[in-house]
Amino acid sequence: MGGNSSLRALVVSVQSSDTGTSAYKIKEKAEDFIVEEITKDYGVLSVNKKYRFQGGRGEYLLCVMKKRNWDTLLAVEKIAKQLNIPNRSVSFAGTKDKRSISSQLISIKGVRKEELKKFNVENIELVPLAYRDRGVFIGDLVGNHFIIRVYSDREPRRMDKFPNFFGEQRFGVIRPITADVGESIVKKDFEKAVMTYLTAVDEREDENSIKARKKLAEEMNFKEALKYFPKRLRFERKMLVSLSRQPRNYLRALRMLPRSLLKMFVHAYQAKLFNEFLAECIKRGLDYETGPIYGYALELENELEQEILERHGLTLEDFRVNNLHDLRSKGTRRKLWIEIGDMKIVKEAEGRYLLDFSLPKGSYATVVIDCLFNNCQQIGTGVELPR
Repeated sequence: MGGNSSLRALVVSVQSSDTGTSAYKIKEKAEDFIVEEITKDYGVLSVNKKYRFQGGRGEYLLCVMKKRNWDTLLAVEKIAKQLNIPNRSVSFAGTKDKRSISSQLISIKGVRKEELKKFNVENIELVPLAYRDRGVFIGDLVGNHFIIRVYSDREPRRMDKFPNFFGEQRFGVIRPITADVGESIVKKDFEKAVMTYLTAVDEREDENSIKARKKLAEEMNFKEALKYFPKRLRFERKMLVSLSRQPRNYLRALRMLPRSLLKMFVHAYQAKLFNEFLAECIKRGLDYETGPIYGYALELENELEQEILERHGLTLEDFRVNNLHDLRSKGTRRKLWIEIGDMKIVKEAEGRYLLDFSLPKGSYATVVIDCLFNNCQQIGTGVELPR
């Protein structure tokens, strides 16, 4: 396919612009970032709406979970602990930003709504909706509605469509190593995967964790590391226990991690490759509709998809990781561009804007904001959009 005029006009930056957050600021407080899940059966789950219980039958209690400044996974753990049930009994369709006010649908297996009266956790509210025979599972959402306040001296650009990059949340915000670990897993370099997870440091992490990781990298004494690795680094400590018993068995150490976390590593690497493909399409003015989420069953549609694989020394068969919790990934396709028809931007005051828009599931509000106020530079693709 050839490129259209709007894509040909895109300017390629030789070096990615390191503007950080100087171009704009978001999430100054929780009220600045509101996320409301859009569901198939209940529409937009407003944070301000009061919901009536609808009754019904089934072993799953559907609830609207409203939370403030809570990570979704930690909130689920807290709910399970308070209700004295396994973590797996609480399920959800998708994670939401931690620093936000959010509402989303969850299901709780084997719990009656009367039992929620004893639930009391600060900044988490559970509103019972109905009993159902089927719970909520990952992907059971249409999208998300956002109300976001942005602080910036720049005027937002006007755009009809946005590049559908994966946002930084996909790769880890505090310690963005998930794609690196995922790459090593896909390439079957299990030693590198383990040591990256244990020893890679980032200045945004706390000082004790940084010191522990650096010391382990220097000494490579796994048994000794158990004495100084912070207790809160639970997964790292599980790996260290395994390595202290079998120091060269890195595959066994990886098996100490939950399958969900291992899948997250692989998914992050797939996302990184997709972002690279989309950036190349923009640079070259290629007007494809979808891009690859690489996997062993994916059918390649153009030469660039093969080029990206070869650039990284990969084949599609590499995405079969059968000896590590059966981490096989078939692959799929993802839209390269998304249109936002209901975007509203209100200038509240000088340097302060209120954005109201919705996105389909899997798309990132932070990417939209970065394209509006920062020319997509925070994503780190080395691509600039024309103003």
